[in-house]
Amino acid sequence: MSLTKVTYTMIDGAWTNVLDYGADPTGLTDSTTALQNAIDSGAPVYIPMGTYLTDVLTVRTGQGFQFIGAGAGKTIFLEKTANTGILKNPNGVQFNGRIGQFSIKANASSNGTGYGILVSGFYNTIFEQIQYLSNGSGYWESMFNVSASPQLCYGNTINQMEIREQVGPKVGVLFSNGNQGVLYNANACTINDGLIANNTLMVCAINAARSINVTISSMLIERNYTTATITGLQADAALGINAGQATCIIGNYFEQLNPWIQYENPADGGGDNGFVAGNHFSPNWITTTTFFNGAKGNVWVGNDENPLTPINFSGSTGLNWKIGAHDVPANPTITYASGTTGALANTSVVLVNNAASFDLSYKITAEWTPTSSGTNNTSLFNISVPTGYSVKSFSVTGNMPAFNAQPVICATTGSSTAVVSNTQTTAIVIIAYICFSKTTF
Repeated sequence: MSLTKVTYTMIDGAWTNVLDYGADPTGLTDSTTALQNAIDSGAPVYIPMGTYLTDVLTVRTGQGFQFIGAGAGKTIFLEKTANTGILKNPNGVQFNGRIGQFSIKANASSNGTGYGILVSGFYNTIFEQIQYLSNGSGYWESMFNVSASPQLCYGNTINQMEIREQVGPKVGVLFSNGNQGVLYNANACTINDGLIANNTLMVCAINAARSINVTISSMLIERNYTTATITGLQADAALGINAGQATCIIGNYFEQLNPWIQYENPADGGGDNGFVAGNHFSPNWITTTTFFNGAKGNVWVGNDENPLTPINFSGSTGLNWKIGAHDVPANPTITYASGTTGALANTSVVLVNNAASFDLSYKITAEWTPTSSGTNNTSLFNISVPTGYSVKSFSVTGNMPAFNAQPVICATTGSSTAVVSNTQTTAIVIIAYICFSKTTF
């Protein structure tokens, strides 16, 4: 016999076991009434291992609500009626609660609408270790729908959520504001230590565009796709994080998303005044990734990015800032300018360093074969300067590999023009090192 408030009524503070109220852990019969009665008892609720078929449950209001399962994958709530969800709090406010350690499973007929859990009417409540499960092709619009409508919503934590190798949801955590406008944006929520990876029919892992002061940290977000299959590197990758007002994105791992982070700046939300720090961004196999789209006041600090696949850190307002790394423009080019003619081939441009606050350093290698020989033959080459930069330093050397790398006379003129003198018609390898400093922001 379990030690619960029902079976031992004189034991103050004992947990309620939903089995005492007639809940069916086989999932064969409807457990909605039994589960709701356990919630309404006022005691902390424990849900043992099993599958529970249920319509949406209503959380009681007040202080310290606890609703705890035997663990994700062990306690499973199965949605009885498609697109209605598992848990909500529509009637008042719940302070300082703790909900979790279970899985939620969509009805097989759910069609990409609705939610698993509605986070509205909660203050300082922890949602911990909750796993999403699809049911065949059935899935919700979002696992968590966070909104200040119909009730206000502040200071909640979604900790160790898991969506892995599932169909859907369209969005892992959706800050929706109930489509009621900016006054219903949820505030001061934290999402941390979770996993959203290898899912199909997902549009965005975390959409916080309609939120204020959300912190997203220590998440693994990778390989989510908008179509029904995953086959290697695909061009239909889902968005990683759609950021809202004052979103803090710290210490996360991003891989194969498009884009990794986006600032939508909707009319009833905002993408301003955020902070992106200490994240890892894997090589960008998508052509470009734009981080800031019409938003302002965002700061990028010390993130780990692959210099060979640069991030497009853009902002039409010019009011976003990058510190400890650098936005990387298109690579400079080397072209023949004047003098002795010839053929330029095998050009290589490598970003050597972009860690300095406002500098970019490149190594440019090219092979030049002049059409004539003689002591007076000289060729000039121009190296392009990226828009918004000026040349800080520039050096050039050359050699003839056919003559045991014999050096040739090289010099620089102007800000970015290389001068190469030659006496032979054999190939010359030109090596230039050039550093640019950012002049406009």
